[in-house]
Amino acid sequence: MVKKYGEYISGGFLILFGMVVLLSSQNIKRMAGVSVGSDFFPKIAAVMLIAFGVIIITSFIWNRNRRTDITNTTQAPEADEAMVEVGSDWKAPLISAFLLAFYVGLLGKVGFLIMTILYLFMQITVLAPKEKRNYLLFGGIAVGVTLIVYFLFVRILSVMLPAGLLG
Repeated sequence: MVKKYGEYISGGFLILFGMVVLLSSQNIKRMAGVSVGSDFFPKIAAVMLIAFGVIIITSFIWNRNRRTDITNTTQAPEADEAMVEVGSDWKAPLISAFLLAFYVGLLGKVGFLIMTILYLFMQITVLAPKEKRNYLLFGGIAVGVTLIVYFLFVRILSVMLPAGLLG
């Protein structure tokens, strides 16, 4: 059942979780005189979660209909071989959950810059296929994305991020 309905379950979970975050963010108080308050990011994240949930479900439906059309018209044996077993690899999501908990747990003590660079580097490494891992590229992406996000939040949106050890 999970293999057949896995995309519906994961997409539905993202939509439901996004709605909970969106409703919860309505209770966050805004500071007076601030154009972008502390409720801004949770609302953006909630909308993105809902959008990703919808994308997962619609892409699964579209691809399922497309696979059905291909197998009905051509009956090619390659079509069955091209289907990937869903849910066969449980290690990457488990490691990702651990990395996220590790990141959140140490973010206040170590700081945004250091923890985000470490988290992104490790997360990209976990998700990349072993034969295509390029640690120099992953490090560059982690540093670049972290600096862009830091600049965006601290300089443009005037939102303080945890300084930690650098602070």
